[in-house]
Amino acid sequence: MPWKGPLIKKCFKYEKYREVVEKVIEYVKRDLTSKEGAFYSAEDADSEGVEGKFYTFTLEELKNILDEEEFKIANKVYNLFEEGNFEEEATGEKTGQNILYKTQDYDEYKEKLEVIREKLYKFRENRIRPLRDEKILTDWNGLMIASLSRAGFILNNSEIHQHGKEGSRFYIELIKGWIKA
Repeated sequence: MPWKGPLIKKCFKYEKYREVVEKVIEYVKRDLTSKEGAFYSAEDADSEGVEGKFYTFTLEELKNILDEEEFKIANKVYNLFEEGNFEEEATGEKTGQNILYKTQDYDEYKEKLEVIREKLYKFRENRIRPLRDEKILTDWNGLMIASLSRAGFILNNSEIHQHGKEGSRFYIELIKGWIKA
């Protein structure tokens, strides 16, 4: 997430770009941060041997998770199809699974979409997670620490800035240990 100063500041004037950055940071904090504050390197795309299984949904699953109004909103906003919108990588065939993505903004549904998102996260907690590569790479961590610090400053968000500080604290403690040894 390297930042290009003026360009990023300009983009953050637009709410949708701010939201994307905030959601990516939320994901990193929730799923890619060690208990010591460092950042893991990656998460697999597949779980249980199926690419996208953790992140995709059938229409039937969505109908069972969401109430009728929420499903109608999700269907409109996230481009859902009975045959799915997610393709098998090798064949290009539709899988019956839908990956949720927006092709345009629907500000009128913003609050409802957050409720839908939370319900889907809660449902996903019962699935087998993709494997996480828990390597802690110093160069990538440096980029993430700098990015979080910059994003916290530009977004005027002390929580994001603090998350970057926690990442740097991991390295400070590591270096202190080397000095003592």
